Formats: sequence, structure tokens, C-alpha cells
Amino acid sequence: MCLRRDERWLHRVMFFFRVGDWKGFADVMVSFGTLVYAAWAVTWPRKEVRMVESPRIVSLAWTLAKKTNVHLPEMSSSRRQVQLVASFGFLLLMAVGVGCHGFFVDPTLVSMSVQTLEPTTLSNVGSTVQLQATGAYDDGSHKNLTESATWSVTQNPDFVTVNGAGVVTATKVTPAGTTATVQAAAQSSNGLVVSGTITITLGQSTSLTISSTPSSPISLASTGTGSTVRFAASLNGSDVTSRTTFTSSSLAIINIPSGSTNGSLGGTAGTVTITGTDSTDGATGTLQLNVTQ
Repeated sequence: MCLRRDERWLHRVMFFFRVGDWKGFADVMVSFGTLVYAAWAVTWPRKEVRMVESPRIVSLAWTLAKKTNVHLPEMSSSRRQVQLVASFGFLLLMAVGVGCHGFFVDPTLVSMSVQTLEPTTLSNVGSTVQLQATGAYDDGSHKNLTESATWSVTQNPDFVTVNGAGVVTATKVTPAGTTATVQAAAQSSNGLVVSGTITITLGQSTSLTISSTPSSPISLASTGTGSTVRFAASLNGSDVTSRTTFTSSSLAIINIPSGSTNGSLGGTAGTVTITGTDSTDGATGTLQLNVTQ
């Protein structure tokens, strides 16, 4: 019977009882007890030996010996009792501390995730990011496997490299916005390979991504003339709406007041182009909206 490390230690002791009958167990106790008692007799004064002769423990050990008909060596009754107590304690320590081959079973690795606390966008050649691989096991535990995992680049390996410690380095950043996939893998105790991945973005885009609420097409019949249209802008995954200026190509279709991120429907149907300009780095972007009756 195999038990996991987190099971109660008493189960480990019971292993020695289950491998044979009680008589065989008692025989082993007597054999070991002879050796242990001999060592005690040489090194301990008689007074100290008596200290371990707890009546309850001695009675239990002596009863076990009688019920199993174990042949005891010819020595005084007191010495036989101490022998059994010593042997029982010795085997108890073996059960708790030593165990047996295959008695403990390591938990099985069932999944792996890759994460980082650093930005996953590498803007320049030579930029780096430290990744971490975390393994999840079938007993609910987790372990950092960054150093032991096998790292590789499974998508666009020309753009990044990864070393054995999980450090990713950008080797190419154009065209901007290219993504690379980095994988960490490890073999589970059942022989299966478990892996996890993360996506790395390369380069620095200079184009804004513009969006609107509601999105195109916008119906005047259902939305209504004068209704608000809200705009948002992002750059390389970051929200830059607050620093972006929006303009409309047709105020009759959508009117955007100066400095506002919101527009209103003018009541005219048609196609309008919304332009956004990031005031910090000059990045621009456009969005076409179709307004219907």
C-alpha cells in the first residue's frame, strides 16, 4: 500500500503490521530487542533502565509476546520486558523515519502556467523579460519550476530567444506588433509532458486603435438624434484616451466638441471618419462609422 507524504504518520507504522502476521512481527521485535537491550545494558546504569519500564507499555508488549507464543531468551523477567519495549520503540522509529522503497509517492504534475510581473511587450532589440513557470500537482500543491523546466520558442523564434532560466530577449522588433510564443515544459512522474505558454509582443506601434460606443453601424431610429457616442484610444495595449484628441470628418453626422472624448449624433445618415491624435508621442489612428436612418 502506497501513501502520500501528507498522510498521517500512524499509517506508515501500520505498514509493518500488514506485511505479516502478529507472530512474525513479534519475532522481529525480539530479535531487534536483543541487540538494543545489549547496548543499553552496557551503557546505562540499572537505575536508568528502570526508568523506561512504564507499566502500561511493558504490559502491552508482554501480552503481545504471550499471545503469539514467541520464544524469549533465557534471562530475567525484567530484562525480557525491557527487551520487548526496546524492540517496539526501535521498530516504531524505523516505521516513522526510515520507511521503505516505494512507501512514499511524490505528487503528480498535472499542469503548468507561465507568467511574469514585467511588461510582455519588448520594444527594442535586446530588451528582456523574466518569465516564471509554475507547476500544479494532483494534491493541490504548486511549485516554482522555472529553473528545472525546458524553455523554447514555439512561434516566431526569429524574434526572441529564451534561456534555461526563463529570460526572454528580443532579437527582432519589426514589423511592430509581431507576437512570439514562449513555452515551458516538464515531464510528470507518470511520463507525460506538461507545458504552459505565454505570448510576447515585439516592437512599438505608432498607430492608435480607435473604438466607439455604440459601434458601427449606428441606427438613428433606435439610438436617436443627439445621442452620445463615446470614443476610446489605445496604443500598444495601453489606454491613452485621456491624452488623445478626437475629430470628426462630418459634424452633421457626428459632432465632437473640441477637447472632448464624446460626440453626438447630428441626425444625418452617412459614413464619417473619426481621427485620433495622441498628444504625448504623436501617434494617430482613424475609425470609420456608418450612421443609418
